[in-house]
Amino acid sequence: MKIIKLVMFICLFQGTTLSQDSLYAVPKTTFNFMSIKEKSEDTLVILTCNKYVYSPFGKIGKKSDLRSSLLKTFKVASHHDKMENGVFEFHSLQMDSSRLILFFNEDKSGEGGSYIIKGQIKSSKVHFINNVRIGMDIFSFVNIFFVSYSNRIVHQYNTIIFESCLTGSIRHIYNFHNGLLKSVNFDSPSCIWNFKEVLLPNQQLKLTE
Repeated sequence: MKIIKLVMFICLFQGTTLSQDSLYAVPKTTFNFMSIKEKSEDTLVILTCNKYVYSPFGKIGKKSDLRSSLLKTFKVASHHDKMENGVFEFHSLQMDSSRLILFFNEDKSGEGGSYIIKGQIKSSKVHFINNVRIGMDIFSFVNIFFVSYSNRIVHQYNTIIFESCLTGSIRHIYNFHNGLLKSVNFDSPSCIWNFKEVLLPNQQLKLTE
């Protein structure tokens, strides 16, 4: 498995205004992005290298850090998968109907960290950094990341996707209904693990010590 080590990759596009026809957005200094485009009539895709796309719940360097992180209320179960280049451990997190799959790269160089492989957040009890939360309105959501933007962004789109600039890496899918954030899905297109069973709604998780 190829481990992503460019979580803190710094984009050179910070503060740049990008546009496509009448679609435009000016980012805050805390957020940078490379492109913004319409995927379909109701779906917007934002390509970004910003650290938020890799760590939406803050920096979690190792498994033990979960206890003091924004994910501390989740139940955690560990799983192992044998692959050609070794045995890898991943962790399934569950709180009510919200679930995440994390992988930790705890290397000796200190450059390790957690990587979201897959998941779905549906509960307003789950806290993101930057005050993103389920139930917030689309205006508040967009205002977290942008200083100004075209009205199309808040009036036309029901789905906003944040996609990592690293091909095949993580992407966030923010789903809105009647102007309110209803769920957030995470997936990693390049991941070869099959997590369907881990994410079944009624699965009972065995807690780690």
